[in-house]
Formats: sequence, structure tokens, C-alpha cells
Amino acid sequence: MEQRTYKRLIAARILSEANDLKRTPEAMASELGLDSEWLRDALRGDCETDELYALIDRMAEVYPIDGSDLRLIRDDCIGGAKLMRALESEASSRIVRRIDKDSSLTPYYEYRDTACSRLSPFRPEWIRPLRLVADAKPDNPSVVFNRGHLLHQYTFYVGPINAYWKTAYSTGGEELNTADSTYGTPFWPHSFATRSEDNSAYILAITFGGDVRRALRELYVLGRRTSAFVVDYRSPRRALIQLLEHHLSAEMLSRAEFLRIYSTRYPQCDAARLFDENAVPSLECLRNVADVLNIELSDLCIPLYTGAEEVVVRRHDPRHTYEWPDTRKPVYRISPMARVSRLPQMKGFFLEVLARSHNLSSQLCSGLHAWAYNCGQSTLSLQWSDGQSDYQDELHPHDSVYIQPFIKYSYANHGEASGALCEARVPGHITLAAQRELSYLSEVDRVFHEDRCWF
Repeated sequence: MEQRTYKRLIAARILSEANDLKRTPEAMASELGLDSEWLRDALRGDCETDELYALIDRMAEVYPIDGSDLRLIRDDCIGGAKLMRALESEASSRIVRRIDKDSSLTPYYEYRDTACSRLSPFRPEWIRPLRLVADAKPDNPSVVFNRGHLLHQYTFYVGPINAYWKTAYSTGGEELNTADSTYGTPFWPHSFATRSEDNSAYILAITFGGDVRRALRELYVLGRRTSAFVVDYRSPRRALIQLLEHHLSAEMLSRAEFLRIYSTRYPQCDAARLFDENAVPSLECLRNVADVLNIELSDLCIPLYTGAEEVVVRRHDPRHTYEWPDTRKPVYRISPMARVSRLPQMKGFFLEVLARSHNLSSQLCSGLHAWAYNCGQSTLSLQWSDGQSDYQDELHPHDSVYIQPFIKYSYANHGEASGALCEARVPGHITLAAQRELSYLSEVDRVFHEDRCWF
């Protein structure tokens, strides 16, 4: 990102914060002990970056704000995309060792970095399991489980790899192969081992943070009080009651007062059944609750829990592939990776690149952050556009790329060998809830580039 552009964005963000604090530039200058003429220049970005950072630090000293919110991410992409070459990835190689069946500390994984941006919600890694096994039994003494981690894990398999997991509901192991995929819920222990004697098999571990990861700064401050937010998701009826109690406390309503208002407004419904775990409220009843509490019906919805979604295994099946955009002139043959209903925007695909050249019909674009890894044998051509400029580069085998939301891009296979990609997509901070709120606003441009004082 150009320095001038970056300074103007920070300045706009500072102005936005000043508006939120209901401070004019003159009031800010007086309270911060700054020259008002200089501050006006700074709010246009007409100063050095270090001076803007110093202004943010001064604001954080005087006002009850988090200064880190004003230090914007510096865009490290070119036209909305960032590539990482196979040689760069290989240079990041490191070996992780774990105890083996003979109680010796021996190599377990080789890790390598792949394409990642400051803006990217992914932490995608190439991992080569080094422990050779002959079966998929989770109690195999050669298999060592980790302790689980905060990030969701979306895994794509290349070659004969075994996946293992332990949850409160199941312990399992599966023999997986190229284009198979799995999803693992945060904090459940898991592990991987290889059935390949030549160590050619590997996995692509696409770890990413959800809404909890994005809320970490607040959660760290709240500490143990965080547990008060938790509802018993695995018992939907109990979870709904807990969620209802949460809305009542937010609305300063006792259960008795809520029942009185509800029964007065909707006498045909037995409101007391709302708090009975053995009763199932109708959709009409929930709509009435939403009306009484001035919330959306969706704010009372608890997804139906299924233990099968703690760990999801999806095997590649040619019968479940489809051609895009259609079968008449296909550009890609697509096989979806594992899906989880409670993560509706987590998408993954195994793409076979069929087109030999780029054309408008082969452009891909979505509101999700995308990451792709060339797991095939052919060098692919990548074209992309940020709406102002067009770009083109090559993705060699084992190269990877990160692509920002709403960047148009396409792949073409100029080689003789098969062209194949693993592509994963997840949301960043702009979730479906943020999308809805953004849609309510009358001046969207001012959200990302405030250009005027509030007063």
C-alpha cells in the first residue's frame, strides 16, 4: 500500500473515532494539548506516519479508547492478492518432534508456511506427517495427540494419510487419500500419520479463527466471566431457555414480568412452556417472543446439534463433482470439501483446472477470503483484478496464493499435466451479522473512509 494512501486511511480512522467521542478538531486539540492547525492537517493525513501514531497514543492516554483499533492494517497484497512460492515455503521448514513408542523424541511433522497476509483470517500450513503407521487405530502407540487449539481446522489430504481425533463423543481414526477432507472443532485433540514409506504424502491444514477469535481482546479482559456467555449448545432446548434468560436480563425484565407481558399480548399461547425443557415451542410462539423482546426471530435460533459435526470426514467421490460454469464448456471440475452447518461460510473445494485460457466466464469472485494451493503437476496461470488494474502471474506446483474478498480471479492450465488446486474460503471480520448491519447504513463510504467532522 502506498504510504500516502495509508496515512490518509489512518487519518480518516482517527477522525471517525473523534466523531464517536463527539469531539470537534478544536475540542480535541484543546484536550490533547495540540496545535489546532497541526491537528487539522493531521486529520487530512498531511503529516508523517509516526506523528499519526503518536496522535493515536495521545488519544488513548486521554480518552477511554483502545488505541490499537486505530492502527490500521497495512495492506501487503498486490491488487488484492499475495503469492508464496514453493521455494519460500520450503525455506520456512521446521521439524516438530514427539515421543515415539520407544519413549524416544523423534520427528513427527515437518511444517512449512504457505501464502498468508496481514488481512488474512487463515493460518494455512503445509504439513508432512513423518510417523509411519500400518493402521488407523487411534490407540496406536506411534500416534501422539496434541492438546487441541483455538482455531478451526479445515484439512485437505494429498496421498495416503491417517487422521485421528478425540472428542467427548467419539475417538476415531480414518485412512484418507488425495482430495479427501476433514473439519475439526477447536480444542479437540487430533493427530496425523502417514502410510507413505517415501514420505511424499502431506496435508494442507487451513486453520482459521471464528467470531470467538475475533473477540479475544474483550474475552481476555472479562476472564472467567466469559463462561456466562456460554449456552448448552449440545442441548438445544436448554440452550434456548438460557438464551431467552440472556435476552431478559439485557432487557431488564424478570421472568415473571416477561410472562405477564407475553400472556397479555398473546393470551392464546402458554408462555410458561417456554421455560420447560420438555416442551417444544412452536415457530409462532418464538415469533411472539421476538416481538415482546424487540429482537429478531433469528436471535432465538439454536442450530440443531449433532455430534457428527465435531469432526467431519468427507471422502472425495467423482460422483459428487460438478463442472463450472456448466457442462457445455467447463472451466473447472469442482469437488466440495467437508461442510459444517454451523459454519455456513466455511467453503472448500478441490478444483481441477480444465480451461487452457482465461475468459470472462472463468472469473471467480466472492465476499470471502480465499486461499489456494497448487497441489497438481502443472503450472497454472492466475489472473486477477481489483477493479482498477489487472494482474497475471503463474502458480507453479506447491505455490500458494491468498486472495482478498471481491477480487475477480481465474485459473488456466497451460501445461500438459493435470492442473489441480485446493481452495478454501472463510469470512474475516465482516461476518453475515456485520453484512446485515452494513446494509442498514445510509452512507457506506463513510464507514471505511470518514471524510467530515460530525458537527
